[in-house]
Amino acid sequence: HLRGYFLPEEVMKELISNLIEQYDIENLYIYKTSPFHTEEKSGIESAVSDDLTYFATHVKLSGFSVRCYDPRQENCCNRRGTCLINQEKMKVILWTTGNAELRGRLKKHVLGTPKSIELNVKTNRNEANKEEMEDILKHISFQTLALTKLDWEHAMWNVRMPVILKYARRAGKLCRYIYDNGMVTDLKRIVERFDVRDVM
Repeated sequence: HLRGYFLPEEVMKELISNLIEQYDIENLYIYKTSPFHTEEKSGIESAVSDDLTYFATHVKLSGFSVRCYDPRQENCCNRRGTCLINQEKMKVILWTTGNAELRGRLKKHVLGTPKSIELNVKTNRNEANKEEMEDILKHISFQTLALTKLDWEHAMWNVRMPVILKYARRAGKLCRYIYDNGMVTDLKRIVERFDVRDVM
């Protein structure tokens, strides 16, 4: 029994193959807010040649409470972009909200406890030294951070839901109104129920 959103193996294979054919890719970074299905993993692996490295990252809310305090700040709030890296398990805890610099000064907002997200990374890269792997995980973290630029509230640390998950959920709800051929079933209903600007 299949649950959740996923791409069948052949669809994923075709998607990745077309990307590789169209662009000069050295490393392939894939981000997904629902877990990677077995079919998706198979599709990626069958499309990627041995000389191309892929990093499949599952972005999700961390399944446990994580508190981060920065003693350098007067209010002890963490800085946006703070990340904790576990190289052995290829996992990262990342805060997409927090104190952010604005023209050399800290941007102040209402106090709150920002939720962190957890990045679980799978790769076909078998060999890398400790420093190189740390750099790779940092790169993946800050690519994820860049995805939060969808929302002007992204840097506010009283906003609890990381924006990358918020918009993924909204886009997922819209999917049910779209046919397989890409045609919208009921545009009027979509416009009435959703702020489509969020996912354009």
